[in-house]
Amino acid sequence: MAKFRKVIEKEAQDKFYDLCTEGKIQEVRNAIDSGSIDVNYVYEYGTTALMGAARFGTPEVISALLEAGADINAREQDGNTALGWAAVSNTPEAVKLLLNAGASVNVGRYDGLSALMFAAKKNTPEVLRVLINAGANVNAKDSNNMTPLLYAAMNNPHPEAVNLLIEAGAEDITDNNGMTALALAANWNTPEVVKALIDAGADISVVDKFHMTAYDHARWNKKLEGSEVLARLKEG
Repeated sequence: MAKFRKVIEKEAQDKFYDLCTEGKIQEVRNAIDSGSIDVNYVYEYGTTALMGAARFGTPEVISALLEAGADINAREQDGNTALGWAAVSNTPEAVKLLLNAGASVNVGRYDGLSALMFAAKKNTPEVLRVLINAGANVNAKDSNNMTPLLYAAMNNPHPEAVNLLIEAGAEDITDNNGMTALALAANWNTPEVVKALIDAGADISVVDKFHMTAYDHARWNKKLEGSEVLARLKEG
C-alpha cells in the first residue's frame, strides 16, 4: 500500500511539474491550494518545479510557487539554480522576480557557470543588465577559465552585450588556451562584435597557445570574409 501511495504521489508531482513548465497558472494554483502538492519536491537530476518554471520563463507561476514556499536557492545535482534557468530562458521579468525575492546572484553550477555566464552566451542585453545591476560578478571564472565576457565574445551576436560587460569592469582574461575575448570573437562571432572589442581597446597582437593571433583565427571565420574588421586585425 505504501508503495502504491508513492506511485500516486509521483504521478501527481510529475503532472504538477508539467503544469508549471507550461505556464498554466490557474491549474498550478488549484494544485497548490489542494494541499496535496509539495512545491519543493525533488525531481530527476535534483530539479524542482520552481526551476522548471524559471527555465520556461513563466513569471506568474514563479510568483505562485514562491508564495507557496518554494526554495529559491535550491540547487540541482550540477549546482544550477532557478536563477540560472531564468537566465537561460532570456526572460528579464523572471530574472527580476527571482532576484527581488532573494535569489543569490553569484551562486552557480559547481563547474563555475553562473547566471551571468548563461545570459552572456546568447541573451539580449536586458537580462545581462539586470544581473549586473544586482551585483553579478563580471569577472567570475568557470572550470575552463571562461568568464562572462569570453562567453559573450564567442557566442552572443549582440555587440551591446560585450559593451555592457566591459563598462561594468570585465577584464580581458584569457581562457585555458590563452585566447582573449577578441580571439574568440574573431573565431566564432560577427563583425559587429569583433568591432566592439577592437573599439574598446582589445589587444590585437596577443598570441595564444596555438601560436595564433586574433587575425589568424579570423581568417577561418566565414562571417568576417570581406569585412572591415578583418582588415583591421590584419593591420595589427
